[in-house]
Amino acid sequence: MLLDLLYLLSVLIIIYVFFGYLIILMLADLIIRKKIEPIKDIIMKKVLVVVTVHNEEKNIKNRLKNIFESDYPLDLLNVLIISDGSTDQTENIIRSSKFYNIELLSLEQQLGKSVAQNNLKNFIKDNEIIVFTDAESLFDKNCLKEIVKSFSNPKVGAVGAKLIFQSNSNDGISSSQDLYWNYELKLRSYETSLGILTSMSGACMSVRFDLFSELPSDVGEDCFIPLYVANMGYKVIQNDKALAYDKMKHTSLGELKTRIRMTKRNLKGTLMFHSLINPFKSFKYSFAIFSHKLLRWLSPLFLIFLSIAPFVFTGSFIFSLMPFKILIILIYICGLLGFLFNIYGFKVFFFSQVYSFILANIGFLLGITYFIFKSKKQTIY
Repeated sequence: MLLDLLYLLSVLIIIYVFFGYLIILMLADLIIRKKIEPIKDIIMKKVLVVVTVHNEEKNIKNRLKNIFESDYPLDLLNVLIISDGSTDQTENIIRSSKFYNIELLSLEQQLGKSVAQNNLKNFIKDNEIIVFTDAESLFDKNCLKEIVKSFSNPKVGAVGAKLIFQSNSNDGISSSQDLYWNYELKLRSYETSLGILTSMSGACMSVRFDLFSELPSDVGEDCFIPLYVANMGYKVIQNDKALAYDKMKHTSLGELKTRIRMTKRNLKGTLMFHSLINPFKSFKYSFAIFSHKLLRWLSPLFLIFLSIAPFVFTGSFIFSLMPFKILIILIYICGLLGFLFNIYGFKVFFFSQVYSFILANIGFLLGITYFIFKSKKQTIY
């Protein structure tokens, strides 16, 4: 009986993580959403765009061009490039740039992204907003203006752009990633509306200069900063009108490595903020963090139990039902077919989705494992 209840609970948790949480957010948004007053007085602020790079000679020239093509006053726009031990022509390209308001911080040795970014506090000067971005990312023309507009609300401490992934591939992995990311963006949009967002993307995120705090060496800015800002009592929001673009990793290995890296460092960063995950101190944030992050990262543990239990504990009523066992076998056969189709370049939507779901959960599981057993490591690019 107990095993039956645990099994049903595991099923409900998986359904909740990947479907139910979004439905709850949508209903809550309909019930308690407050009317947003239009911003009348928009004050343009001095902005420092920070790009941390390591051997980006192929991308840096286009990145700088894109930043300065933004519809934002040039006299209020400064760019800091932190070269983290680059050994190619990245730094020479930056030095030869025609744009005058660029500073280059050249680090002789590669320290890791977060450690390198901690040097920017010496370059903040009179800049009011810090915008983080990557060498491969691109801003929409109005992106910076929309981000700064959000800071007209004094309660807002950090703003993330709506990141759109672009891919030249039409394979199953890419389509599955696209579906997953659209779901993620919807969660962030509703969490913004409800005032419980604690997630941003490193490709385009911003923070008030006085809310920037030293980053742990093994936690990325996209994880640490929104949690830190929320913990300081300010709002973190996603501005859906501020668009940024990035390239999607469309190989299975690339997807797996991304999931492992992000799970490991984000789990470490999230657990640093005890007050946010304590429901007795901050119920709304703990509810969002458990639902959006922690339960998702733990989902492979529930899936392993769901997959193995019917074949091990045969004395239970649910586990003795043959349809459950057949269904589990069929799911993994679909995942295997999705894997094979991906190898040979075929795109079959359902099989690709099942394979990508299994792959993502393998990444979550390995990320948790590395977090528990691996030693501290610097954040990489």
